[in-house]
Amino acid sequence: MRENRAAKDGFTLVEALIILVTVCVIAAISAPRVMHAEPPDKTAAKGSLNSCRAAIREFYGDTGLYPSSLSDLVSPCPPVMGLDSAGARHLISSKTWQGPYLGSMPVDPRSAQPFAYRRTPPLVGAVEANDL
Repeated sequence: MRENRAAKDGFTLVEALIILVTVCVIAAISAPRVMHAEPPDKTAAKGSLNSCRAAIREFYGDTGLYPSSLSDLVSPCPPVMGLDSAGARHLISSKTWQGPYLGSMPVDPRSAQPFAYRRTPPLVGAVEANDL
């Protein structure tokens, strides 16, 4: 007698091809997302830079000057001098200073080094990290 085909174990060729096509479609959809995902340390560095830039804008909004250094953003006392957009030093009024603007000195989480702070025109007040 002939055996019932349903009783046999295994997959048919058509079933195996359907599974293979399904796996390929899932891989094609998810691969670009995985390949272009930012590493967590780069995301953290961008977050730290954004916080630092916001603090510089707030400092400038309060005093009309840029901080002379990033340490001015964490100082509990008002700094004596600030920078205008041309990089010239000017006295800061302690009445307008509302700091400290950051809780701790900003550093690049990837290298544990301070961010680069620009003091010369046209980039006075700019803060940046390498490789972002």
